[in-house]
Amino acid sequence: MAEMILVHSPKGGVGTTTVAAQLALLLARRGRQVTAADLSGQGTLGLCMGGNPGRTSRGDGSDRTVVHSGARLLRIDRDRPAAQLWPEIAAQIEPEQVLIVDIASSDREMFRLLAPRATIRLCVVAPDPATLATLPQALGEDIPAPELPFFVLNRLDDRARIERDVAALLRDLMGERLIGTIRRDEAVREAAGMMETLDRYAPASAALADFEALADHIVHSFAPMASRGAA
Repeated sequence: MAEMILVHSPKGGVGTTTVAAQLALLLARRGRQVTAADLSGQGTLGLCMGGNPGRTSRGDGSDRTVVHSGARLLRIDRDRPAAQLWPEIAAQIEPEQVLIVDIASSDREMFRLLAPRATIRLCVVAPDPATLATLPQALGEDIPAPELPFFVLNRLDDRARIERDVAALLRDLMGERLIGTIRRDEAVREAAGMMETLDRYAPASAALADFEALADHIVHSFAPMASRGAA
């Protein structure tokens, strides 16, 4: 059965799509067979993966998918109920693949459907005061899955006092469930604007180094993904 990494957040604008895109590219580079499904309704996952965001797959043929740097992209129009869309997506995923799903923060229907099926749930949070208001939901309130999510702290500028303070509080609250911290780096947005992958556009990017560390942590820490041969 395919492994699913569900990338989500109770709050919009924190960079879930960027996290999903970078994980898809970096896991593919580590030898995993990766399919990334864009269920955000915005169609920007392909852009963050360094490609043209305009192509769409409706789930009825491999010729309608797009491959970016070794990672296969499915962009699905969120125009039907989640229960109807999921079988289409699942039918295209090979048993040994890693499926990375990006969903909108407001899409509770899709979240409730996918959360119990996910191998790993990554909840993306930002180091701002508004994040604190969403913590009860992020930490498990009204969540239909048996396991709490793991967290990724995204876009941290440790030069800003408020961001340092919020980040310190989040680290205390989340403990070992905080498995990645991504530094704020303008190269991330610039690469997307140039329709380039981050590793090609800015190989010395601080954020890229953080994403690499996150991908390594996932590969080496989670079974059965960790049991596969090293890339």
